[in-house]
Amino acid sequence: MAAKAAPTRNAQHRSPDAIRENLTPTPRISSGLLAGFYRELDPTNTFNPGIGHTSKKKHWGGCC
Repeated sequence: MAAKAAPTRNAQHRSPDAIRENLTPTPRISSGLLAGFYRELDPTNTFNPGIGHTSKKKHWGGCC
């Protein structure tokens, strides 16, 4: 039987450590700012109710 050749590394293959060191941390947004942003985009709360742990009720749970 012929011996198997050692696997060669692809030029695009990178180790997990190399990938991790190139990642930039994502900025954290306070939940109040994010909920306000969602309310501004969807005042009636009909597109995706409950996103980001917000209210699932129509008009964000407020009156009319």
